[in-house]
Amino acid sequence: MSSDPSVFACDMNALTLAERVRHGVNTSRLLKSLQGVDENANGYALHFSNETQTIQQAAEFISLERLCCPFFDFSLHVGPGNEPIDLRLTGADGIKDFIRSEFGGVIR
Repeated sequence: MSSDPSVFACDMNALTLAERVRHGVNTSRLLKSLQGVDENANGYALHFSNETQTIQQAAEFISLERLCCPFFDFSLHVGPGNEPIDLRLTGADGIKDFIRSEFGGVIR
């Protein structure tokens, strides 16, 4: 696996089978609560409701996704009150095409 952040190649050996299953289940649950998506210059901002469970799911998503996809830059913003949670997925040129292919029809 390359350490070049412009190479979008997932390390399928970075997670154990149990971690991959847990990551898949968690990602599905997280994406079901997706409220909106904004495209920016180098990726996307995913918006979720400001709930404790969603914050925990987003943090777990980041903690496992960074292992198999080290080319992502993650940012999780939790604002005051009931402002939406923003999970930003960004990276080098071409990352938006990769994100769209990985997240299927959820991000267009």
